[in-house]
Amino acid sequence: MIIIKEAFLTYTLFFKKGVEILKTAYTVGIYCRLSREDFKNGKKDVSMSIKNQQDMLETYVNEKGWVLSQAYIDDDVTGTTFDRPGFQKMMDDIKSGLINCVITKDLSRLGRNYIEAGRHRELFNELGVRYIAIHDNHDSLNDEYNNISTPIKEIMNEMYAADISRKTRSTKKLMANQGKFSNSRAPYGYLKSKEDKHVLIIDENVAHNVLRIFEMYLQGSTARAIADVFNRENILTANDYFYSTIGKPNPFKNNKNKWGSTTIMQIIKNPAYYGAMANGKREVKSFKNKSIVRKDVDQWIIIENTHQPLIPHISKWVT
Repeated sequence: MIIIKEAFLTYTLFFKKGVEILKTAYTVGIYCRLSREDFKNGKKDVSMSIKNQQDMLETYVNEKGWVLSQAYIDDDVTGTTFDRPGFQKMMDDIKSGLINCVITKDLSRLGRNYIEAGRHRELFNELGVRYIAIHDNHDSLNDEYNNISTPIKEIMNEMYAADISRKTRSTKKLMANQGKFSNSRAPYGYLKSKEDKHVLIIDENVAHNVLRIFEMYLQGSTARAIADVFNRENILTANDYFYSTIGKPNPFKNNKNKWGSTTIMQIIKNPAYYGAMANGKREVKSFKNKSIVRKDVDQWIIIENTHQPLIPHISKWVT
């Protein structure tokens, strides 16, 4: 009799829970994220693309008969931080009561920081938001007993991000010691060679501006004075020129599109102009903390004679 009574109580609890689920009207926010962590062998994993994530999540929501409120997207944003535009917009909408269910492809899309991922899952729960990670079979509605597999998977996601970070740093250091250019954008006055993106070639369109900067500086003009001359003559700034070459507007509007003394001095002190490759000027604090720290000149990795110089060696003039 006791066994029958316990079975009946269990059945009643599950039945009530099932009725409660059916009564819940879910307004869903789907979250898609892709970052450089998701590159494999130099190529993006097609199954991880933003479009494929979005298509899969929308199909899932439609099959459930729920209401899709919005897709929140962060493209090329690391999962080790939660300070992402799309994610923060989603959190604002959650707090405003616009959505009560969040769905991602898997737990790693939510984030690759174990502590922060767990904190945000708890926050979802506190705000009455159901969270589903489809490929990891995670559903907060059925996770009342703290399924141990979820934090284990989150730890593995963080370890993956840490491993990618170590490999990236190792690759950059190797390229630096080989004198290869590894930045996304060439110094003003140079271009990345079409034959080898790790080699710099002179940009004949603006090389004369660089030469003029050095000539004026060596003749006694201050960086501020040089910047003022360039501004009076309406010479495109380095940023404006770069974005004009790729057919896009300059997104950096705070500098009012003017030359400044800081930019002039950065050009004057850059070893690239006398044919040397200087790498390792900055470093990221950690794979979790993406803040950048500038390193002292004596910590740079400088390899001489890596490309054609624009000017003679200037180290004896510039301090």
